[in-house]
Amino acid sequence: MEKGKSSYKVRVFLNAFNTFKMGNQVGRKSANTFEIICHITTTKEFVPFSQLETAVNNVIQSFTGKDLNKLAQFSNKDFSLEILTRYLSVMINN
Repeated sequence: MEKGKSSYKVRVFLNAFNTFKMGNQVGRKSANTFEIICHITTTKEFVPFSQLETAVNNVIQSFTGKDLNKLAQFSNKDFSLEILTRYLSVMINN
């Protein structure tokens, strides 16, 4: 690891609903638990783990218990894990 950087691993769980859609085919709504593992590298030598964990949890909590297909972020797309992870990556990085 480069001097002045730190690396962390944060594991969280997201409980949410989604409906599989592809083209004209729509499945039924199902409850899911997504395990999310974040590998975070900071530009500082030390950041308290609790600070990173809180930041990740704040992003995840905004989706907990919700129907992901009905959220504005995903409403115009066929929901997929790839779309969810790209969105979460941007939000967590911010």
